[in-house]
Amino acid sequence: MWLKFDFDILNIAGTGKKLDALAKIKDCSMISKWKQSITNHMYWSAGSTQDNDGDMIVAKWESVVQHVQNVHTNHPNHLFPSCVHDPLEEDDEREIEWLQPTSKAFEQLEKVLLNKTLLKDIARLSSHEQTSCLEAFHSLILHFAPKNTAFSYLGMLCRLYLAGLHYNENSVRDQMYNRQGEACFTIRYPKGRKGQAVVRPDKTKPTYDYAVQLLYAMIDGYTQGPSQLRNSIDNLRASVPNYLSTNADEVNKAEAVAMFVSRYNR
Repeated sequence: MWLKFDFDILNIAGTGKKLDALAKIKDCSMISKWKQSITNHMYWSAGSTQDNDGDMIVAKWESVVQHVQNVHTNHPNHLFPSCVHDPLEEDDEREIEWLQPTSKAFEQLEKVLLNKTLLKDIARLSSHEQTSCLEAFHSLILHFAPKNTAFSYLGMLCRLYLAGLHYNENSVRDQMYNRQGEACFTIRYPKGRKGQAVVRPDKTKPTYDYAVQLLYAMIDGYTQGPSQLRNSIDNLRASVPNYLSTNADEVNKAEAVAMFVSRYNR
């Protein structure tokens, strides 16, 4: 049994960079055409496995080494002995050619895909939980609190609260449909994909009902008792912590300057 830590697939999918490096080696250029399929296979290996079974995830992952050779049955790993895709039709004009087991390209690819360290990470992939939602929330925070602007403690705290409210209301939006009832999609070309097109479903426009609820709550609080609202504000201001610099040991400025000048005059 593998020791599980539930790794995020995105952090392991950096194998694609290694495949890019392999494709630059002489007689290995065809590896670049297999890159996307291999990356997709990593996501499928984890996502299609129940209960985070590390042994099964590894077995599915190892099957890709057989698949690129056009071998789809009788795989070495008994846990996943055959590919699950439909039978492939013989086609001499395949866009991606099969790799020969004695070729330099396959030998280099096999070393990367069956690397012992990588297999240990593959076994720890999470089948369900990923950090994509957390990363989306961190990206949203930049809209409410951009890094190029300095905010006070309370200002930053309020902006984080707003980001959380906005995310909770809009993180799960339905896909948008046009008047003909067709699902809407957008094609993008992310910098990280080096010009490769990515299809993403268009979502419905975000809503801001939380802002209206905040306004009503503020009005109700003021109507019921202005003094209570002011006390809440005062208590919030009193909770502001001291600057981090207050925890540092204070030094004599003259001595610090003299030490600085003597160090750079040597």
